[in-house]
Amino acid sequence: MTSLTIPPVSATHSVSAEVARRIRVMLASGELAPGDRLPAERRLAEAFGVSRNSVREAIRVLTNQGLIVSKVGSGTYVADVQGEEFAAALAGVVALERKRLSDIFQVRLFLEPQIAALAAQNRTEEELAELETLLESQRQAIAATGDGHAEDQAFHARLAAMTDNAVVERLAATISDIVGESRAEGLQSRERQSASVLAHEHILKALHEGDAEAAEKAMRDHLESIRGMLFPEE
Repeated sequence: MTSLTIPPVSATHSVSAEVARRIRVMLASGELAPGDRLPAERRLAEAFGVSRNSVREAIRVLTNQGLIVSKVGSGTYVADVQGEEFAAALAGVVALERKRLSDIFQVRLFLEPQIAALAAQNRTEEELAELETLLESQRQAIAATGDGHAEDQAFHARLAAMTDNAVVERLAATISDIVGESRAEGLQSRERQSASVLAHEHILKALHEGDAEAAEKAMRDHLESIRGMLFPEE
């Protein structure tokens, strides 16, 4: 089995459920394949930043779903079943993950256009200059590595800080990890990355003009565009 890259689990979810979800994502993406041995329980707990009890409960759930099998004296493995059976076992998982991402977008559409409007009302020249710098960093990152996700996330985080509303800023920070997943999904191609830069330019233009209505619309259009790419059937 190849080495796994495992980001720590956020405390915003039921911990064992989030661990189980992360492992299911690895299965769906092919990072873990049928027959692969999972890292030891202690290793998973350390990697996810959770207790061994949380890992143990997650494994129990996945075992009940037929995705994981435990072999006494050997370890825990991805169920080594026929391709069609494994695909069937994962089908519901993929559907749930897709529904979760759609739910995240509903939260973003509720919150982020209002953040943009507030930022337009409360912006300072220094803050606008910081956004310009972040946008240029995003352009450069995409050109150099094809990945501007971190810069995209920083741009949105800076907007939240510009609202001059401690509650809004704290709410945005609290859900940042969750929202970050939808941003990462929305930046998987050069087309989407270019669209993100263009949308940020439109948002920034509205901010420079102090036009809250235009900023709100630019952000809503940005999010609707990403959602349309990810969920064309909706």
